[in-house]
Amino acid sequence: MTLLNIGGGVDRRALKFTGPARSGPRFRRLGWARSALPLALLVGAGAVPTPALAQACAEVAIRAHLEAIILDAAQPDAINALNACGDQAIPGLVAALADSDNVTRSAAIAALHTVLQLPTAQPAWVDQSPTLAPALIDRLQTDDYFELRQAAAAALGTVASLSQVADRQQTIAQALLTALDRDPDPNPLAVRLAVVHALAQIPSQAESIAPVLLACLADPAEGPELRRAAASTLTQLNQVDALVANLQNNTYSDDLKPAIAAGLRPLPALTPAAAAALVATLQSDHGELASEAATTLRALVADSPQATGPLLLPHLETLVANLQRSGPTDLANTVDILVIASAAIARADLSAEQRAAHLKTLKRGLQTLRTHPRTDALQLPLGQAIGALEGGNPALDRLVAEVMRTGATTLLFHSLFWLGLVALYPTSPQVQAIFFWNPRVRKIFGLYYVEVALTWVPWLRAKLFAPFRTNLLAEADLGEIGEAFYFAGSDVLQRGQSQPQPLVQAVPELKGQVVLEGESGLGKTMAVKQLVNRTRRLAVYLPARKCAGGVIEAIQERLQGPTQDTEFLQSLIYSGAIDICIDGLNEVTPDTRAKISLFADTYFKGNLVITTQPMDWEPPTNATVYELQPLTADQIGAFLRSRVTTLPPTAPRQGAAYEQACQTFLDGLNPDHLGHEVMAKTLSNPMELTLVAQMLAAGKQPDLLNLQQQQYDAMASRYQHINLSQPFPLAAFAEMAYEMRLGDQFTIPADPWFKELNCMEDYRMVLSRQLDNATGGTVTEWRFRHEKIQDFFIVQTFWGKGNDRPAQHLGDPRFRGVYFLLATALPLDQAMVLREQLITHAAKTKDHTVSDRFIELLQSRSAA
Repeated sequence: MTLLNIGGGVDRRALKFTGPARSGPRFRRLGWARSALPLALLVGAGAVPTPALAQACAEVAIRAHLEAIILDAAQPDAINALNACGDQAIPGLVAALADSDNVTRSAAIAALHTVLQLPTAQPAWVDQSPTLAPALIDRLQTDDYFELRQAAAAALGTVASLSQVADRQQTIAQALLTALDRDPDPNPLAVRLAVVHALAQIPSQAESIAPVLLACLADPAEGPELRRAAASTLTQLNQVDALVANLQNNTYSDDLKPAIAAGLRPLPALTPAAAAALVATLQSDHGELASEAATTLRALVADSPQATGPLLLPHLETLVANLQRSGPTDLANTVDILVIASAAIARADLSAEQRAAHLKTLKRGLQTLRTHPRTDALQLPLGQAIGALEGGNPALDRLVAEVMRTGATTLLFHSLFWLGLVALYPTSPQVQAIFFWNPRVRKIFGLYYVEVALTWVPWLRAKLFAPFRTNLLAEADLGEIGEAFYFAGSDVLQRGQSQPQPLVQAVPELKGQVVLEGESGLGKTMAVKQLVNRTRRLAVYLPARKCAGGVIEAIQERLQGPTQDTEFLQSLIYSGAIDICIDGLNEVTPDTRAKISLFADTYFKGNLVITTQPMDWEPPTNATVYELQPLTADQIGAFLRSRVTTLPPTAPRQGAAYEQACQTFLDGLNPDHLGHEVMAKTLSNPMELTLVAQMLAAGKQPDLLNLQQQQYDAMASRYQHINLSQPFPLAAFAEMAYEMRLGDQFTIPADPWFKELNCMEDYRMVLSRQLDNATGGTVTEWRFRHEKIQDFFIVQTFWGKGNDRPAQHLGDPRFRGVYFLLATALPLDQAMVLREQLITHAAKTKDHTVSDRFIELLQSRSAA
């Protein structure tokens, strides 16, 4: 049988067989087409194609397609059907490799190789077909027809190149190396050549392949064609150093070296060592060796003349000497190489003496070339290259080079000066005001490139914003988000999906636009602060209420100098260079929500995360919405146990005693007694669970129906004990909390409430932090740990008949949580009156963010 055309399928020449003569349509010419024609299925040999079964890829259908190819019956349809099957055709084709008919095996192996070479081929096609490689290895080792063994070798190379399994690559490499062995039963040259070319596709096995191929190179019994193929494969396997060493080895026979010189042609980039070896070989007395070296060197330098030209300059004398040869091919190759070298001379930073010496050498070469007859066509390009070098102005070139060096030196010192200013910038108000915040100085003395660098170089941009990092993240309170206080086990559900996933996996970093939605206390704010704390980019944390005038404007309020420039900020945001976190969207008016949504839609390529409680609104078009899920039963236990490191040192239960109390509490829960709704809303909420942990640590049994009141009662009892029976001033403190919310104040006045705050801190109702003041000392700042705690105090000011505060704040989103507390705590008749007021307000304003949830809570209360 004739050689199979592995690159394109079965050879279209007539197949010849060494066995008995065969004739008839079954042994007509085979062809392989790739056009996307309608598929056809042949049921049995000689059957008519059936379009209705065009997509069949089962083994019987594969056999039918092969029969159609062999018989020339609807051949294009059958070929396209196999290609369309892709990896689904592999099992059927592998089965056909075991057919007793050599023509079927030929068609199968050609089809298999073509399928594996499809642009859509994937590693899984071969790695998930365990019988593929063994079947091809079996054909390589046992098939009676050498053409089939040759095709099997080529197909094995393709399988190994696709595979990502090291063991499979090693098995294929060993099988190919065995087929390369000439002892005891050598394969024909065609098979061995296919084996060598296939080995080039297994670079991961170069360590075991290289010694065998180097031995072939050194074996005089091997033919030049095989040695050339071996050298080419070694080059593709990055074994160039060994080839160069053999080319320069004086003990290595010159008869064996031409194959090495030719085999270096696939070299991706000429190396100095390879260039030196090839140039030295040009002068060899062995004509074939010199000719191969010249051809290879010319091909390599022509591929990338600018990169390889400088490598030729040290060997210019040898290259010119090679023009003494009379062979036209050698002369043409050498002239091409010298032309590339002359271009390198023009580009190189050479002294006048060096340039003159190289020019003299080239002129001598041109004189040598003129001594050969009929070389006018070769003299012209070399003469033009020499003329281009002579036409240059060395003095002007040196002047230009000197100006360039001076300019580079000046620019270097100027850059170092500004880098010094950048280093001083974060801590020096003088440097900030004089050099950076003055646009005229910054642009003129910065030669304009400083302005561009400060805008677009990430490191410099970070320095530019360094003085404002505290302002940008002021409300984030990053000092309060240690790993001990953050629970990373929460899940989220992406809107439109059905399977929850861990939050830390769904949103590992702030990238693109994300909306994090969840009920109060589920940990939205803490999760966002973790994102801000982990990001390496510039970041700004904005409570949604600060965006009433616009998001860009809210950022600008925290900046000075060039960082306030609107266009500058817009470009940073749009390009994703600054991360923006907007927290508490549910706490703002519909007008502010509209401005934030417009900002998100305008800068849709920026990095933005928005947190909100569930409400009736339309998220930004390009945002991915994640709904924070309540904690599961396993997560509840994990959360309670994780609080052991956050307990105050005065807590009666610590360590193992606390963990035992948690387990006892969880074991004693009775959903039928407490109500499934209470347990779902309380125990699945990290905020409420934190109160449970505090109660357990204090040795008390948590009241799941009234946790916040229980926390307050414990704190108030402690306060009364340490203050000589003086009760906690609830009414006055609640009024102060109300005034804070009304005035958008978040820092609790310390002086009038010092005793109360210290006691509340022990129960983690408030948090404190130390800040530097203007006189160089420190001052303590107090804040409520969570808005729900402040809501608990504010709601005390809404009690009582005739109290008009519930009616005053119907449209104020800042009191949203207060109304939800009223829904669960007001006497039912008062709650119903408030319900009607909220419904009327929602009908007038079209804002149902409070009324809908209030009604839900009231209904659940009535049902209970």
